[in-house]
Amino acid sequence: MQKKVDEEIKTLVENDVKVRHWSMFFFMGACHMSMTMYLSLLKKHCHF
Repeated sequence: MQKKVDEEIKTLVENDVKVRHWSMFFFMGACHMSMTMYLSLLKKHCHF
C-alpha cells in the first residue's frame, strides 16, 4: 500500500538539508513504515 506524503513534510526535509540542520519526525499509525522508507530514499537523493 502506497500513500502520498504530505507536502509539508517534504518541504521541511528539503529546507533542513539546504541549511544543513537536523530534523526529527515521529510517525504514528498504520503507514509509519512506508513513511520511514520514503524519508530514507529522500535522504539518499539529497546532497550534503
